[in-house]
Amino acid sequence: EIVVPSSLPPLAYPPLATDRRDPPAIELTKALVLVVEDNPANMETMTGYLKSRGYRLIEAINGRIAIDLAKLHHPDIILMDISMPDMNGIEATQLVNNKKPWVKIIGLSIHTQAVIIKKMLAAGAFGFVTKNSSSEELFTAIDKVRNNQKYLCPEALEALTNDLTGQEDDSMRTPQLTLTELEVIRLVADGHCNHDIAGMLFVSDKTIERHKTNLFRKLNLPNSAALINYAIKNNLII
Repeated sequence: EIVVPSSLPPLAYPPLATDRRDPPAIELTKALVLVVEDNPANMETMTGYLKSRGYRLIEAINGRIAIDLAKLHHPDIILMDISMPDMNGIEATQLVNNKKPWVKIIGLSIHTQAVIIKKMLAAGAFGFVTKNSSSEELFTAIDKVRNNQKYLCPEALEALTNDLTGQEDDSMRTPQLTLTELEVIRLVADGHCNHDIAGMLFVSDKTIERHKTNLFRKLNLPNSAALINYAIKNNLII
């Protein structure tokens, strides 16, 4: 029989693996974040912020690639741009959420229209921030959703509140645009012709012509140059 002396000094033998009396001073693993953004400058800015805090990163330039990378790498968080060619962020969010509902998705956009925010949340997003948000707000959003708390930046919260209460001044209200219309505006502003836009969005040339006609009617604008000018003034494009 082995007798252990009762006079042994504290910690004379290693603590058990379950001993948590001395927690690590820093988090052992940062969240794996999938950043989905089609604009290179925005991608560089966001990944720079995240790298400075030690997050592990994956990058995708559209929703379709994001879905493939989510299946392969199992990210903790997805920062999902909304207006993208090939597959937009709302569609991608819904598909990821259907397959991996535990992945926390944060919508990321320059658009603060209530209809866009509501569609993103309905698709399964856990949060929403604008591209004008500070790096600290982005970190706050990530921390909140990783702890199963929904997060909306102040601009998004204000847009939803105004939409629910109808308190927004009609003179300041931007006509409601669909996600496809916003994508068309962005691509027109990038200098693409109708045929090129149709190819990027996988529709016919006539469909793009119809979208542009609807935009001119909704916004009371005469042509594409006026559309681009309107979009810049109202922060509808980057």
